[in-house]
Amino acid sequence: MMDPVLGDHARNVPDARESEVLSLFATIINKYKGTMINDVPRIFGAVFQCTLEMITKNFEDYREHRLKFFSLLQAIATHCFQALILLSPEMLKNFQNSEFCNQFYRSYFVLIVQEIFAVLTDTFHKPGFKLHVLVLQHLFCLVELGSLTEPLWDASTVPYSYPNNGMFVRVYTIKLLGASFPNIPASEVSKFVIGLFESRADL
Repeated sequence: MMDPVLGDHARNVPDARESEVLSLFATIINKYKGTMINDVPRIFGAVFQCTLEMITKNFEDYREHRLKFFSLLQAIATHCFQALILLSPEMLKNFQNSEFCNQFYRSYFVLIVQEIFAVLTDTFHKPGFKLHVLVLQHLFCLVELGSLTEPLWDASTVPYSYPNNGMFVRVYTIKLLGASFPNIPASEVSKFVIGLFESRADL
């Protein structure tokens, strides 16, 4: 079933693509869980880019596709997270170099960092600690490698112009943790954040 359904979805014009295809593969992954890891790159190859292009033009069109696309991403992140890390470099490179990548991170990078630290420091979310650390590691590597070509800060609300995104994220993270944990000295918070960046290559 994979070849005809995925192939048809990828080749079709946007209005002919069925949102049920996304729902179908979300259901399959939720049912078969980790056994689908090897199939995720194939599924992504057929639905990811074309669906992304459909749902990012505006927030009105293709509402069903939007909902079912995120259901598919949730299923993959829950049961086949390792597959996201193992996606082919070419696919990741295409995504990282796309115009949408800058737009997405400019809108959500700070929020993701904030939410990741919120769950990392909450014992209720302890079972997902390793996955959350992977997300944080990826974000820190992203800004340090210069993969994002636009500033993450909004110049109209942030008076200081940072030399690069890496410095902005460092300062933001220090402020975030300093405000969240006022009992910890500012020097210790700074040392901790600098340590995170310096050890970003070591999970």
